Formats: sequence, structure tokens, C-alpha cells
Amino acid sequence: MPFFHIFKYFCNCAKRLRFNIFKSKETAKHKENQYNYWAYYTIANETDKYVTYQSYIVEETGGIHANYYRPFITIAKNDGHIVRSALRDGVNVSYFPHIIRKGLTRFYQQKYNELLLDTNDIKFPRYAPALVGDSIAFQYDRYDGYGLDMPEFRIHVDELRPYLSDEILLWIEK
Repeated sequence: MPFFHIFKYFCNCAKRLRFNIFKSKETAKHKENQYNYWAYYTIANETDKYVTYQSYIVEETGGIHANYYRPFITIAKNDGHIVRSALRDGVNVSYFPHIIRKGLTRFYQQKYNELLLDTNDIKFPRYAPALVGDSIAFQYDRYDGYGLDMPEFRIHVDELRPYLSDEILLWIEK
């Protein structure tokens, strides 16, 4: 894949960061208000067709706690376009709440040894699901409705096959 496409994506992230820093400094009323931002990306999965990164972003805006983000991004190697979601357009949690419930339940039971989840109110994560190996990764934000931690879980592609985008289906075919 041309390095240019990856570089372009990260340059766009940096432009947004500079804008946020400027906006924060302009609105800061006190000297002690500071804006700090850390971001790094790791390769979650790479094949000859795509590379999926997971970002780790921490943003301090002078509030009580920092904001944390951990979205995935998948970039096609043939032309560098960003795959917005591993799922078909229009697919949401109402298509497969039982699968999302299973992933959230597994996350909370492994991490906290209890459910800690209202299983009647299943929400879809803010960040788009991404292809990571033979699974689709779901990453929730702190405020996606569960408030405790940032649930992340993976569902095997076979369970989600009817909901996957055509591009993802081509990539996972053996």
C-alpha cells in the first residue's frame, strides 16, 4: 500500500488536533486550564488487502478527568481508502441484539466477574465495528451508555456474515 495514504490520514488527524488545541486555548478563562493530547496507533491486524489500526487517544481539557478514545480504523491497501464500518450501511444493533448482548456480557463477566449490565437496553457503540483477523471488533466509548469502563469485544465473522459489507466479505473469503 502506498505510504502516502496512511500519511495523509494521520496528517488529517493532526489538523483536527491543532484545531482542537486552538479552540481550547481560545476558550480557556484561567491560566491553569491546559489542553493536553496524546495519541498513538497500534496495528491490530494486517493482511495483503488491509491494515486495521487501533488508536489510543487521551485528551485533557481541564475537566475533572481526561477523555479516552480507542476507535479502530481500517485502511484498504489497494487504494488507501478508509473503511468506515465492517457492517453494511444501515445495519444497527436492532439487527442482532443477542450477539451484542453476548459480547458485552462476556466482557463484563471476564473483567469484573459479574454482569453489571442492563441486558434489556442494548446499545450500538459510537465507533464503527472493524475487521480484526477473523473477527469483528466492537469498541465502546466511556459514554456510550454503560458508563463503567470502555467495553471491547470481538465476534467471529461467521456470526455476523449476513450483516458484513461486501468489501469485508471479499476480504475474508478464503
